Amino acid sequence: MKEILKQKKIEYLIHFTNAENLYNIFRYGLIPRTELIERGIDSTFNLRSRKYHDAVALTIEFPDYTQFNAIRFRQHNLPWIILKIDAQMINYDACAYSPLKGSELRHGKAGFLSLFDEVSDQKSRKEMELDDKYPTTVQSKILCYETIPVEAIKEVHFPDAANYWIYKGTIPKKCETKICIDRTYFKTRHDFEFWKVNNYKPLPQ
Repeated sequence: MKEILKQKKIEYLIHFTNAENLYNIFRYGLIPRTELIERGIDSTFNLRSRKYHDAVALTIEFPDYTQFNAIRFRQHNLPWIILKIDAQMINYDACAYSPLKGSELRHGKAGFLSLFDEVSDQKSRKEMELDDKYPTTVQSKILCYETIPVEAIKEVHFPDAANYWIYKGTIPKKCETKICIDRTYFKTRHDFEFWKVNNYKPLPQ
């Protein structure tokens, strides 16, 4: 798998969460929701699908903005952040892959590579000018069924200065994770115009 990551120049996996979870994330790591509940670890959950609560949901190099923006719209009063995770530090043997929303989960290297397959009745990857590192659709998912260690979290991105200063202190000072204000991952991917997902409309940038 490391060779595939290198070949496609994939550096980071993306996870979005509530900034209120940072304290426990940097104490215990990124833990699947079902395990958080079993262990009694306090966490603020988003209102995403009831599916896959036994896994940490990840995307490759960019968030699923269709889901992320829908959740931000419904829970607009919560402080959302983006975590960038070192793609080389994931145990892919403990992962499953969903190339399209609602598709059957796939496994192994073939499952991972299916995230980059062409989609029928859609423009080709070349026509959409997708870099090799990007999955064909932003709705593709990597589901990791084990805890992702703190050391794998390389960056925390806040969309604004206000929440940056409120929550920056919940991350240990000894931690080498980069903490920044950057709205890049709170926008849409450049191929947005090619996809008409449930009449999705982006939030104001």
